[in-house]
This record gives sequence, C-alpha cells and structure tokens, in this order.
Amino acid sequence: MSGVIKTSEALKVNLAETFVAGYEFSEQEKFILSAVEKHPLLEKRMRTFFLELNHPFPNFTEVIEAYRWITLENMWVFADLEESDKLLKLLGEYFMQIFSQKLDIPQRNRLRQTIFNVLELLYKIMQSSKISDEVFNSFLDITETVLADGNPGLMEASSSLKNMWPISVKTSVSVPESSKC
Repeated sequence: MSGVIKTSEALKVNLAETFVAGYEFSEQEKFILSAVEKHPLLEKRMRTFFLELNHPFPNFTEVIEAYRWITLENMWVFADLEESDKLLKLLGEYFMQIFSQKLDIPQRNRLRQTIFNVLELLYKIMQSSKISDEVFNSFLDITETVLADGNPGLMEASSSLKNMWPISVKTSVSVPESSKC
C-alpha cells in the first residue's frame, strides 16, 4: 500500500457535482480577453479569474487575489489599451460583483484594501493623462460604497490615498463632516 493515495468516495462525488464542463464566456468577458490577447499571461489570468468567479461554488479568496493581481499589476497595461476607459469601468463592475457576495471578514477587508490600492494607482495614472476623470470618479464612487459598508480606517493604510482623498473628494463625493481634516 505504500505510495498509493486513496481518494475518498465523498471527495469524488463532490468533485463530480461541482465540475463545470464547458463555460461560455460572456460578451463582456470576451471583450476583455480580446483586448488583452497581446499579453498572454494577463489573458491567462483573466480566463482563470472569470472561470473561478462564475463557478457554482467560487473560492472567493482566490477570486480576490486574482482581482488584485489583475488590477494592481496590470493597471498601466489596461490604461494603455485602445478602449481603456471601457475596460477599467468593467473592472470596477467586477469589483462590485465580488463585493456584493457573502464574504468572510478577512476577505472583505482584503477587498477593501484592494480598492484603496486601485484608487491610489488610478490617481497616478490619471495624472499622466492616460485615463479620463470619469473613470477615476467611477472608482471613487466604488470607494465611497466600500467606506459606507464599514471600517473607513482601512484608508489610513495608504499615505498617498490619505493625502489625495480630501482634494479628490471635493470634486465628486460629499464627505461627512466627521471625516474632514
């Protein structure tokens, strides 16, 4: 028996029940995959992200980490693409799709930290005139939703975001009196 690994019948049944035979990518997903096809690693990671996000029983820790890699490591790539504004807005929609799920506290906190990091990065990209104010403001709106959901203290983790927040917010989002410096 040495060297032989037995798989339990329960595990076999579970794997058989959750196996997804042929996932059909949505039009949005196809649009993104087409836009990043010249970036093979990004395209591969996007495919994996879409498959896990749309799985009947997604592992949201994996989904969140994939989203982090896609956005934080590749935001400049998206900003340089022809339809960058549309692509970035879609990434914002995927964030909200993930955020609307039943996540445990560490997952929700990791996702909150992600949006602050994304906003900080987008602010830098916006300063180089590679994206529109409209895209930045759409992520600012997402950030407002995240802050309204609780724990605004997470913003303290980002010194750049903390420094730019009062300036950026004045143009598009109202800030509660208790949050103003």
